[in-house]
Amino acid sequence: MHLVPTEICLDANIFIAALVKVEPLHQAALELWDKIDEESIDLFEPGLVFFEVISALHQKSQKEGMSHLERDTAIDIFYHTNLIFQWQASVLKTATDLASRLDLKRIYDCSYLAVAMNRKIPFITSDERFLRAGKKIYREIYSCREFLENVSI
Repeated sequence: MHLVPTEICLDANIFIAALVKVEPLHQAALELWDKIDEESIDLFEPGLVFFEVISALHQKSQKEGMSHLERDTAIDIFYHTNLIFQWQASVLKTATDLASRLDLKRIYDCSYLAVAMNRKIPFITSDERFLRAGKKIYREIYSCREFLENVSI
């Protein structure tokens, strides 16, 4: 078991899983969200997290049967989440370097890992491919379940 961190970075997919009841990882993401709140863990996120989460929620209301009321409620909850945004140019530079090193096409995915690496904090994602690739270069990358099991929260 590791000590409870005071700061972490969550991938956008963790927020979406916590906010959308039909997501496969909803329960684990909700448990993590509750623990973050209980322990007052600071969430450091790349500035694009708002665009990515809101866009995904909008797509779910367009294509996956999520009602507009459910979407708007999830957006309101997300807006009230206390996030510390990271907009530094170094995040984009690190994200670009990571995308090249990991042979990934999307730099925005790597921006979350870049924030975590720059701050030396845990990063949690539900993207299995990204998780496997990221573990090759960063020890503090976890799935939601791994994090809950390995950190004494």
